[in-house]
Amino acid sequence: MTRYGKSEAIAIGIILAAMFSKRALRIVIVAPTTDLAKTIMKMVGQHITDHEFVMNLVDIQRAGEGIEKLRKEVSKSRITWKTGCEIRIVSIDISNEGRALLSLGADILVVDESESCPATIIEERAMRMLGDNPKESIAMMVTNPFYRGFSYAHWKDPKWIKIHVGWKQAVKEGRTDEQFIMERKEELKQIFGDSEGARRFEVLYESIWPESGYDDQLIPYVDADAAIREPPEGEPIKRTLGVDVATRGVDMCTFVINEEYALNINVLRDLIGLPKTDTNDIVDKIIELDAVWNFDEIRIDYTGNGEGVVDILMKMPEFRGRIFGIIMGSRPDGDNNRKRYANKKAHYYWQFRELFLSRRIITPKHDLLYNNCVSFGYEISKTTNKIRIIDPKDRKKAGYNVPDKMPSPDWSDAAVYSVVKIKKRSRYRSVKTRM
Repeated sequence: MTRYGKSEAIAIGIILAAMFSKRALRIVIVAPTTDLAKTIMKMVGQHITDHEFVMNLVDIQRAGEGIEKLRKEVSKSRITWKTGCEIRIVSIDISNEGRALLSLGADILVVDESESCPATIIEERAMRMLGDNPKESIAMMVTNPFYRGFSYAHWKDPKWIKIHVGWKQAVKEGRTDEQFIMERKEELKQIFGDSEGARRFEVLYESIWPESGYDDQLIPYVDADAAIREPPEGEPIKRTLGVDVATRGVDMCTFVINEEYALNINVLRDLIGLPKTDTNDIVDKIIELDAVWNFDEIRIDYTGNGEGVVDILMKMPEFRGRIFGIIMGSRPDGDNNRKRYANKKAHYYWQFRELFLSRRIITPKHDLLYNNCVSFGYEISKTTNKIRIIDPKDRKKAGYNVPDKMPSPDWSDAAVYSVVKIKKRSRYRSVKTRM
């Protein structure tokens, strides 16, 4: 459970390791931010000064120093010991993809709040720090289960030793009492409702990963998982192609084919990705796919290179009335939607979310699409009460553990284009609708 005393226990363990190790250990504490890393380091500093014997092992000048000044001295970003051991803290450097870790090595690596660190940075940057002496090195992941990240992925791995502490153990050890815990449980339900209150209780007191991840996760894991299933039998009533056109060299041009069945059941039949290419190549690919699928509608990202694609296709008689250009950012259609959503992106992605929650979308097993979908967040403005979508890259910057390696959500954008309901301004001419 939260506030059980994990940080203090680790701080004491670090001190003991530095005291009794027969070799000069490099102990590195990593966290999403430097301030978070200081949490454990501050406790290390406090307990070093608990006993004269321990203080004599630390390489500091302390003649005439008061105890509080000594604690501040040993609570900085680096502590060296007369034994040659070193304890230091470092931010995982999320904004620079963990580059600050590249030059560091470690014998003991502690990653605090690991689920708030991108799993890719832990795997690719932090874990490599143990490579100098891998057989005798130790990695420790410390976390509360707010999100599914590196620790969740390795929780069932037998190579890792797991220590799980829920509220019942805390009560057994006398750290809290059951009446207090039950009062908090009821309070959470009263504030957030039965379902969300129970979910928060699982995270904060049971210390188990909830199926929905963070509170602001647009598409919960359980719903993204449920979408991967067998499609229905029979003929679809509509076929739609969604196209997200690459605008930067790192983006993919993605094509998602959706077949809609009765009761608004949407089946994503095929997902195709092409490296960034020129306008004519994208047009040729759309023509090729249309020859096979005979789409009722073709919806294309009408920004950047997508403008040229839409403009070319709109001039072709065979595509008359079937091309819809979509632009991110403008206000939604209709007064009610304008009151509820910040823009069309919010409106369309909320439709997308509702298809998952109502089990009306079926997807293939496709890691990039899956990661795109579960990486989005949302918020409701306190001033306007409108829904706004938070992109994966913005959640990464905020320190969330976003599993998506792609800098742009190409796959989910194309999927959204293929499934949402859009306003058609004309039956006989193509439409450029802003999102």
